[in-house]
Amino acid sequence: MKVTIEYWPDDPRVSRIRGMRISPFGPLALLVIIFPTVGAAVIIGGLFYGQSRARLFRNGELAFATVTECRAYRAKGRTGPWYSLDEFRKRFLSGEGWDFRQDMSPLVPLIVSVWLIGVWFMLIAGTLFLLVMLASVLTGWPFDVTIQENERMTWAALVAGFLVLWLVVVGVMIRVGTRAWRRARGLPTKGSSADLIQVECKFEFDDHRGNRVSARDTIRFSERIGDEATEPVLFDPNNPKRALLIHGLPLSVGISPSGEWEVQGGVKPMLLAAGFIALWIAGPLIGYYLSQAFG
Repeated sequence: MKVTIEYWPDDPRVSRIRGMRISPFGPLALLVIIFPTVGAAVIIGGLFYGQSRARLFRNGELAFATVTECRAYRAKGRTGPWYSLDEFRKRFLSGEGWDFRQDMSPLVPLIVSVWLIGVWFMLIAGTLFLLVMLASVLTGWPFDVTIQENERMTWAALVAGFLVLWLVVVGVMIRVGTRAWRRARGLPTKGSSADLIQVECKFEFDDHRGNRVSARDTIRFSERIGDEATEPVLFDPNNPKRALLIHGLPLSVGISPSGEWEVQGGVKPMLLAAGFIALWIAGPLIGYYLSQAFG
């Protein structure tokens, strides 16, 4: 059978059968990089933010600040109104009328629901796909895979390991999404309110040069904020406006009896981060080699 070949005159090795592609995938395949790209942007932004906070932990100087105002920080779609610390603390401790729905965009519950449905779809579709791939690698059914017999167990282990990572990471996404969905509807969520309510606070303090500095910090509001006349803060000597409220840190972060920083939670956050990175790297690699194996 004869076919018509199209090739690049300057390099005949670049050729194709007329009507077909040169590459295995078309331009639409670029859509698969959207989610990894967004995830990478979030991770990189988080790393820069974390590096800035870590610099304060290492080199920050201690001062005592007066907290003046607080507001709900991006309370489900937009920021809430500013309240004096006393009023904000009163609302927080009473728990009456503390409903973020009054400060949210009407579209937010719908957006959260759609996002959660999408994650569930990812979980079900991705799990079924990986199970089919695992069965095909092990038994050759329902798809015939061109893999050497002595390599089947290795490939099966890779696919099975990726499946476990997939279930763990997407499970975490579902847990976070479910909590956001319940909060968007005013339903109770697991965890203390002090660990769930994120707010932005303004405060003032005198830096190491005696200058009065006004700063802001996004914190996890708790009963510790406002129980004293002043609050301890750490500030950057080179840029005093870069400061953090120590009592606004997550409840898992504290100071040991020896005066050193300590974090509760062990290696769980590191394992989750490693899982996200492994999915990001291993997923495309395994998908590529399996596509070659399926011919």
